[in-house]
Amino acid sequence: MGGDIGPRVTVPATCEVLAANPNISAVLLGDRDAIQPELANQPSSASGAIADRVTLVHCEHQVAMQDKPADAIRSKRDSSLKVGLDMLAGGEADAFVSAGNTGALVAMSVIGVGTMEGISRPAICTSIPTRNGHAYLLDMGANPVCSAEQLHQFALFATHMCTAMEGRKNPSVGLLNIGVEAI
Repeated sequence: MGGDIGPRVTVPATCEVLAANPNISAVLLGDRDAIQPELANQPSSASGAIADRVTLVHCEHQVAMQDKPADAIRSKRDSSLKVGLDMLAGGEADAFVSAGNTGALVAMSVIGVGTMEGISRPAICTSIPTRNGHAYLLDMGANPVCSAEQLHQFALFATHMCTAMEGRKNPSVGLLNIGVEAI
């Protein structure tokens, strides 16, 4: 349960989601000594309906925000990132949410979960509200140098996402920005 603040934020957020959605359950992955006190402090954790839908899985290792993705892959095999992605790949989870090291998450995802057929590189996709529904924004920051074919693949990825989520048959795709970061 990484991120900038860790369980102090992620545990209450998880409990709020569970309270609002009685049909889902959650697996909290990370250091049980950091997660259990936060879980015990939640007013909704006293409710059996929520407590019964939370499973805690202890993970020995933590991928720090400054860890390089390759180092995390090699040396953090029992991290919440790796364990969660293994659960996703094995069908034990339907979704995986992380507030941790994005580079390590993307690298571990490619290795452990894979990419869509015909897509050679990953991108992070999110839905953002617009006046007429939603737009799907891809962050391809892990891919600073892309070929025309790879940009085409990202456009296909966005198109499939928009069609699946919004039912739009022929969504338009545009290149919003090409930026540069110090790292």
